[in-house]
Amino acid sequence: MTNVTTEVQVAAKSILATAFGLAIEEIPDSASIDTFDPWDSLGHVQIIVALEKVIGRQVETEEILQLADLEDLQCLLDRAA
Repeated sequence: MTNVTTEVQVAAKSILATAFGLAIEEIPDSASIDTFDPWDSLGHVQIIVALEKVIGRQVETEEILQLADLEDLQCLLDRAA
């Protein structure tokens, strides 16, 4: 993914940190459902809940299914802005 602003990166990491009860500094740039232990099926639901609070709407099923890593979350936040 290219041209993602620092603000969007911080917002995405903040969502993951909130979902997982971690400090934002503990969220790696490479966080994904395959590489980041807290991001399991329950963690995915927690991400969706945190994301919906931030963007103020329900996340569509297609968006949920496409969400697999930090970059995907950043893209979703960009589109919601």
